[in-house]
Amino acid sequence: MKHATAVVCALLGIASLVLGGLLVVQLQNDDSATHATPPPVPERPESPDLPAEEQQSPQPPQLKSPWLTATAEKTGIPARALQSYVTAEAWAGREHPECGLGWTTLAGIGFVETAHGTIGGSAVDDAGVVRPEIFGPKLDGSVRGTAVITDTDGGRLDGDNEHDRAVGPMQFLPSVWDKMAVDANGDGKKDPHSYDDAAVTAAAYLCAERSITTPEEWTKAVFSYNPDEAYVNAVWQAANKAGTDAAA
Repeated sequence: MKHATAVVCALLGIASLVLGGLLVVQLQNDDSATHATPPPVPERPESPDLPAEEQQSPQPPQLKSPWLTATAEKTGIPARALQSYVTAEAWAGREHPECGLGWTTLAGIGFVETAHGTIGGSAVDDAGVVRPEIFGPKLDGSVRGTAVITDTDGGRLDGDNEHDRAVGPMQFLPSVWDKMAVDANGDGKKDPHSYDDAAVTAAAYLCAERSITTPEEWTKAVFSYNPDEAYVNAVWQAANKAGTDAAA
């Protein structure tokens, strides 16, 4: 796979089977959050063109872009997280052109999972790394809406050698991260706490051998990320709001 550093300069102008995201757990009792038919594909506003300059940085910094600044202000998405979402859209457009993934879908997932990496006082730094690191609840069945998943990584990613926990701003299970992870920023590591790596890995997961350009396909893809209708609806609402706000 090509590194997403080849497209991150665009702004100058997945994934996981997470059975109970950090924020969506609160939605489990909300009957209005479910849907009987697939929602429409979220609005996909225009994102920046891709200039062919400054493509060699192994660790993309916070880019200074009028589009990023304006869109972050309109949507409330941290600019560095937004940079990762748009970079991941560009990566998907190149690696999986049939997919049709928009950055708003990634933003919807990122909001529902971890409020764009800000849940619990965390924040994304200029290098795109979320600190303090974010871990989901222990998947031992003690939290309503979560599954029981025994340890698959020896605690290497999630610090728990008894049960798995979802990790990072996009909340990947260790087993899924090990299978799907992409080194998006070219630093030689596949880090679930790197927003660049996490967003592109989410794009790889959502676009794996499928298109998501119809309501049914989009719903199926997001459902595979977390098989819960309330979750799918929450992601759609967040993605649609991001697109509407960005286009305002």
